[in-house]
Amino acid sequence: MSVLAVAANVGSIFEDPEKMLKVWIQEFVQEIERLKPLFVAIHCQEVGGKSYEKSMQYVSQFVEELGKSERIKDYNRSLFVLDKNFKNLSSFTALGNIYLLHETLTDVEVWNFKSQQFQKIDGFNVYSSELEKVEIIQKVRFSDDLYKQATWTRKGHMRLRWKIGNLIIDFVNVHLFHDANNLMAYEESPSSFSYSRRQALEQILNKIENDDLPSAPLFIFGDFNFRLDLRSVVDILCPPDNDRYSKKKTTEMLVFRDVDNDDKAVLTIEKKVFDYGDHSVFYKNNGEKIRECDREADYFKDRLSECPRNFPPSYPYCEDISAGTTYMKTRCPAWCDRILLNNAAVPLVKHNSMSTYTYDVMGKSVCMGDHKPVCLHFKLPNGWLDANNGRSNSNSKPGVLADGDNECLNCCVIS
Repeated sequence: MSVLAVAANVGSIFEDPEKMLKVWIQEFVQEIERLKPLFVAIHCQEVGGKSYEKSMQYVSQFVEELGKSERIKDYNRSLFVLDKNFKNLSSFTALGNIYLLHETLTDVEVWNFKSQQFQKIDGFNVYSSELEKVEIIQKVRFSDDLYKQATWTRKGHMRLRWKIGNLIIDFVNVHLFHDANNLMAYEESPSSFSYSRRQALEQILNKIENDDLPSAPLFIFGDFNFRLDLRSVVDILCPPDNDRYSKKKTTEMLVFRDVDNDDKAVLTIEKKVFDYGDHSVFYKNNGEKIRECDREADYFKDRLSECPRNFPPSYPYCEDISAGTTYMKTRCPAWCDRILLNNAAVPLVKHNSMSTYTYDVMGKSVCMGDHKPVCLHFKLPNGWLDANNGRSNSNSKPGVLADGDNECLNCCVIS
């Protein structure tokens, strides 16, 4: 019994639906065909695109092509919860939670937060309006005072609770605040943007950990917008103790030049520009040279874990359909898109020495938009689900692993 979790900021694909939307769906369907998971959870951010007033109309095409694809028709039940109502600014988040259930997975239910009980999912289900009346979700748009760099934000989170056999799991879609200004991020170190993200994530965790529901394994995934500490990155790329590099700063620009190479500009930083001449540093060994600057998740290391990230930064890739492996010169590349687990969820991914999982990006060589989707594929341990056609194991209890499955190798700890 395998599960596929996907974190996907899909904003770009709605800007050019004729090309990028089709490529995105094709890559996703190929991944489904290759991995053959029984339960698929896709957490989307920026549903309807960056220019959502104009491009929200293409969401229906996205739902239709994905949910009714002949190539994955064995997934005979699906649930789409899409926040499309941009006219209601007080609650609009542009989040989309999508779940596909294979026909052989018979013992699966979703929690109803109002009736306080699990209910079956049958057929093809789409919720995209009046989400405040949808009883199987908890959706929150962050308050504007959490992000003082903007007068309004559509960032937020959406939670669904599922029961697979005897296992209860919380799936939370999250979109945290971005870095609005590269120069500010460089000057502050750590930036006020990272502090806003920390506050928002802490708010989510506290809400879930302190509500009236029984605690459960938590998979929280989406666009965390975690960024590298920009001052530290610059110190690696242009070491301050190296006389080779000169530095010139104005109110709108920061430029580092190579005095040994005709004073050529090697790094330029502006509000929305990060132009470094050699992006190979972010690809080589999956960004090993700059990984020490990836620190935002460290604050939560006692509460959240992550599988080793053996892939380059997931953002910001070019939005040109012919340039799927090139970063844009707008932001410093970073691992924005992540799949994090609470302590109770770690043993579900790595439960003994024989268990395997894959944590990687989707569409490595093609354009998937400015974000590469990040995927976690894993098999649930014995005892959560009976191998016989998905019927639950009556000898196991929720929250308790079966004998022989309680060896957590602690492979996923954030470092």
